[in-house]
Amino acid sequence: MPVLSSSLSLEAGSRVDRFVAGPRTVVLCLVAVPPAVMALASGGWTRALSGMIALVGLGLVPIGVFLNRAALLVPSFAGLGLLLSILTMPFNSIACVVNIWAAFTMLLVSLPKRARVG
Repeated sequence: MPVLSSSLSLEAGSRVDRFVAGPRTVVLCLVAVPPAVMALASGGWTRALSGMIALVGLGLVPIGVFLNRAALLVPSFAGLGLLLSILTMPFNSIACVVNIWAAFTMLLVSLPKRARVG
């Protein structure tokens, strides 16, 4: 049986190199500040969702610097926060915009790098 290969192969060390203390980690932590402020200023579901997104950036990312298994959870939780923000928040509200941009940025920055050919 032939083995199928994907064109989106990942680097062998991408799991280990994902959250080296550097610019990517700083961006992931700073992006979580606006949702943290939104969680402090609101109530109900908005507080819970903004708090979850802030917890990913301010809690899970620093843990992911030291534990590779925690680093693997960051894109999943950022994607979950993005999906929940789109589905449950009132469209074009301040909380919706802040949560969507923060979760989207965390998702993009935390994805693994593609392997370089050559």
